[in-house]
Amino acid sequence: MPVVHKSGDSQSSFNDVTHQLTTLFLRATSNVDDPNTMNATHAHGTGLWSSSSVNAAGILAARQRRQIQILCSAMASVSICAAICAIYWFCMMRRNYRRDLVLMLILGDFYKSMWYLIHGSVNFGRSQVQSNEPFCQVSGFMLQMALQACGE
Repeated sequence: MPVVHKSGDSQSSFNDVTHQLTTLFLRATSNVDDPNTMNATHAHGTGLWSSSSVNAAGILAARQRRQIQILCSAMASVSICAAICAIYWFCMMRRNYRRDLVLMLILGDFYKSMWYLIHGSVNFGRSQVQSNEPFCQVSGFMLQMALQACGE
């Protein structure tokens, strides 16, 4: 059943993205109905089992990607400011084992937010970071290390 959208409606853009993702998923899985076809599809490198079957950059428009980058950078900046305030507050308090543990979690969150902001800033400077670039590899490693440090 088709859905009628008003222009400028935020729900319509969400529905458009959802429809595009559903279409891509259905197109990728259309050849993978039985195990024999799945093995043949995997061997040929097409369909759902191929990393080149979905163009992730084509899912979102450039305007939508920019809006997400701005939102992520703004939230990372807010998180960095909050972490700096919390670090200052915890450093001024009397030392305690539990407070030291909480301080380490705050430092891990600060490090994580810093890498979100660094990656977003590089994305603003260039159009998009490709996954095979050394910066993407280092950024992903540092972000994963930060996620493990803050317990997420």
